[in-house]
Amino acid sequence: MSRRLPRALVTLGAAVLLVLPAPVLSGSQAAASAPSDPESWARGCSAPALGLGEDTVSRAPVLNGDRSPSGGPVVNRPDATGKWYPIVLVHGWTSSDTVADPDDDTGAFSHRIDLSSNRIVAPHVTRSLIGQLQGLPGAAVFTFDYHPYSARWVDDKHLGPALGMVIDCLYRASGQKVVLLAHSMGGLISRWAATHPGITGADRSGEISTVVTFGTPETGSVAALLAAVDIDLSAATSEALAFIHLILSACGRLSSREIETGTVCDKLPAPARTFESDAGIALRAGSGQLAALLPWPKGIFLEALAGDTSFEAADGMGWFQWPSTHKVTGAGDMIVTSGSALAGAGNARSVHCDYQLSPARGVADQFLLRVGLIAKSDVALQPLGSFGGACFHTSLMRDIELTNEALGAVHDDLSSRAPPTPAALRAAPVPSLCGHRPGTLVNGTLPNIPASQGSVELAGSGRRARNMYATGDLDGDGTGDAAAVLQCSRGGVGWPDWIVFYRPGPKIMGAFDMGSVVGGARDGTTRIAYRDGKIVVDTLDARTSDTGCCPTGRAVVTLRWNGRKIVADSVQHLTGPTDITFTGIGNVHLGMSRAQLTDLGYTGSEGAAGCWEFSAPGKPYVTWGPQVGVVRIYPTSGDYQTAIGGIKANVSLLASVDEDFTGYPIERHLHGDFGQGSDGVLVHGPGGVIGIGVGPPPGASADDSLRTVTSITVGDATHAGSMEVGCN
Repeated sequence: MSRRLPRALVTLGAAVLLVLPAPVLSGSQAAASAPSDPESWARGCSAPALGLGEDTVSRAPVLNGDRSPSGGPVVNRPDATGKWYPIVLVHGWTSSDTVADPDDDTGAFSHRIDLSSNRIVAPHVTRSLIGQLQGLPGAAVFTFDYHPYSARWVDDKHLGPALGMVIDCLYRASGQKVVLLAHSMGGLISRWAATHPGITGADRSGEISTVVTFGTPETGSVAALLAAVDIDLSAATSEALAFIHLILSACGRLSSREIETGTVCDKLPAPARTFESDAGIALRAGSGQLAALLPWPKGIFLEALAGDTSFEAADGMGWFQWPSTHKVTGAGDMIVTSGSALAGAGNARSVHCDYQLSPARGVADQFLLRVGLIAKSDVALQPLGSFGGACFHTSLMRDIELTNEALGAVHDDLSSRAPPTPAALRAAPVPSLCGHRPGTLVNGTLPNIPASQGSVELAGSGRRARNMYATGDLDGDGTGDAAAVLQCSRGGVGWPDWIVFYRPGPKIMGAFDMGSVVGGARDGTTRIAYRDGKIVVDTLDARTSDTGCCPTGRAVVTLRWNGRKIVADSVQHLTGPTDITFTGIGNVHLGMSRAQLTDLGYTGSEGAAGCWEFSAPGKPYVTWGPQVGVVRIYPTSGDYQTAIGGIKANVSLLASVDEDFTGYPIERHLHGDFGQGSDGVLVHGPGGVIGIGVGPPPGASADDSLRTVTSITVGDATHAGSMEVGCN
């Protein structure tokens, strides 16, 4: 069964350059640190690097003759998120696919797409199959060339095993599954590699996603069988096979006398002249070597493409003195029948061509066409072009219908790895948020929730929406995922944001409640981004003293995938200009010099006991000593709060101090011994001390925890509380 939706055929006048949707390396966890540059893959996975003898593995250059639909050069670029995906081309028997330089169009996949099985309109495509593939964002096209070993069977170390090593190498280097496009015996080489152990398991279904074959003899080549010296016309079991045998026999006799015969035989490809090699014998339909090949792994999607020809001999005086007077069908591509080429495929497509064997009939048809009595589509081609036509074995990669099908298969594969786009998420499923039932968004909003009961919707609009969406690979499986911020409300109030993660589909991967790390900050997320296999969330941070509507702090939260769900990896509470830490307030810190204070706009005057008092508009007061620098910093208003816990003067209670600073040493001075007869506590932390003055217990209460914070200062161990010592 095909995994893809039906595709529209390319129009014959021009080929459509398919593109991936915007937004989408880390790939698998085994390749999390792999380089993302295909040139580095080409070096590391070359034949010399892998010890593959005279095999050639290279990245295909952009051909000078290939042009984009707009007329400019083909641009090979990564996808929208900088990812590349390895695509390997494997040529057929006795052929070659190495592209020696950008002007080389002689390879199996580098010829211009210039043929069509539809004779009504001639194709006008300005590039090769290589160029078509290179036009897909993220497509890194490589060629595997085994030409020096073509006469050997697929289990030779330079064929199937060598291709397997290349697949292993590219998968490890890129972190992405490999796509294979193979012609003829190249498909059997790919099948051998796919069915044998790689680095992910007993076969390579964990390393290969899609295989597209052109004319691969999955059950053997009848041409190879019929060309055997001990097989004659009487051995053929059908008219089509007998016809193929007749052509092969006649061409064999002619070719034995001279290389150029001046007949249709000159169009016969090299494979027909090599059927007596080891590979040729193994390729014969019904051979033991073919029977020994394992079936394609179920985890690999196989798209098979084939040519299918028929021949019409209307008057008994046709080419090769063929005695028939009717149409001969089922000849396949003259080397491989369509049944063999399409066997076992998840998706199959063939193109059909009719050929005229009668010279007299051909002349008559051309006359009738010229005078308008018959349509061009009703005129069969003359056989002289049959071996170079769209349906013939070596021409399949030049056929516009088949190459469009191949391009679509690769496009679908790469698209399936791309994370959901922002547009797709507007119709994505959502889990239960804010107590609302799970459902599916409609235009970004969860429907069927009465306005009085709240809402669930994608966060952000306009330019802000860009910061509420990100793509990456959180679970390291090589398939992109997306993260989106959703905001929800219930009971008349907004709730903290949720970060929901989606796999392609879109399908829910997991969700994280930001309220679990930043308190009750509503609509607090300001930006999300993937970084180093994790996602970083910039968010507002609710302090203890904040009202529900208005968080005053900021935090950076890093989320990760733990193999089962999304969890917080770290939470960094940031400090702002009114945040009090153990070492300072805002950008004013203990130990600063007078010059540093001056740079911040401070001016000062000398006070008592060698201390200087400094102030600046909008900044906290500072006590400074010539020998020790800044020794004490204290707020100018009640708008300041501690970065830990959000403790504020005239708002917070001593109970909050004890709770929020759990784990820090706290000195309690609640009997007039805090300094100058006042009460308070000293909280010791790294780099300094926070002095917190408190008032008396309320009313007649003796509960110290109910004392209200009256002041907050930062200082060294001597100057953190009320000032009773100098700065000398």
